[in-house]
Amino acid sequence: MRERVRWPWWLTLLICGLDFSIVIAIWAGLDNNAAISSIVFTVALTIFFFFFTSLNISADNENLTVGRAHIEKKYLGKSEILTRSQLTSLLREGFNPSAFYAVRFWIKTGIKIEINDTRDPTAYWIITCKKAAELDAWIKD
Repeated sequence: MRERVRWPWWLTLLICGLDFSIVIAIWAGLDNNAAISSIVFTVALTIFFFFFTSLNISADNENLTVGRAHIEKKYLGKSEILTRSQLTSLLREGFNPSAFYAVRFWIKTGIKIEINDTRDPTAYWIITCKKAAELDAWIKD
């Protein structure tokens, strides 16, 4: 199972609009050369953040990898698919500082995975993903 969570199209448009407003402000206050430099800079920065903020989720025979975190399948406990309201509740009232959160605000569903490792102080993982049912089936397999 593999999933890559990236910005949705509407967030990309919003950020491009913000970039455009920065370029207009620089162009109005300075000159054309500064505006061209700011276009190059803001576009490069936007592309960098588009790839940097993507969340890669992969599950193979032995390991679950979410971003830079990984755990062996044998340490995974119960898993629960989270609806929008359950995820919101866990991120607000039920926030646990000892949990691992791989959350992107534009994804409204996810999965909660309990950790069964006595050496690991992490209580559970909260992962926002579109393929929560597929990940849940992989854990229970």
